Amino acid sequence: MKETVRISTENQKAVSKTEKDLESSTENIQKLPNELAQQSKDSITSISNVQKELAIILSPF
Repeated sequence: MKETVRISTENQKAVSKTEKDLESSTENIQKLPNELAQQSKDSITSISNVQKELAIILSPF
């Protein structure tokens, strides 16, 4: 026997919003590894640039 469950319009909207939020969060989580990898590369590049600049500044003439 199949039971029918009635959900108010307000609850339906809340469920729909929650599903959309979950989908959006899932997409953002899936993008995280690439974003973190890019941030790491950028940080390493910045550190390398600072090291080069310091070497120039501190090198004897």
